[in-house]
Amino acid sequence: MDDAPVRYRVTFPDVCRDQLREIAAEAARQGVGPEVNAGIREIQYRLTVEAEEWGESRGYLPVMQLDLRVGIAHVLTVWYAVDVAGRLVIVRRFHLHGAAGES
Repeated sequence: MDDAPVRYRVTFPDVCRDQLREIAAEAARQGVGPEVNAGIREIQYRLTVEAEEWGESRGYLPVMQLDLRVGIAHVLTVWYAVDVAGRLVIVRRFHLHGAAGES
């Protein structure tokens, strides 16, 4: 018997990749690069293994059968949607906490 978790496929648009690069650069300027890297690793794990359980549900789109969620890991927040039946996670955006000048 295989006890390995059933994984989700994680996808995000190029704009999210660009956003993550900008966040990494800002984190390096602020001296929180290691925290961002740890957050990215945790988010990657949680979205591939625990997408339905992790984070907080923020709504449901019944026509598309998507559970809208938000999760926090270290200094990062990620907004994402989970297609449970398709085992797919769609990342919408990231946010760095504690950014200089943030209100």
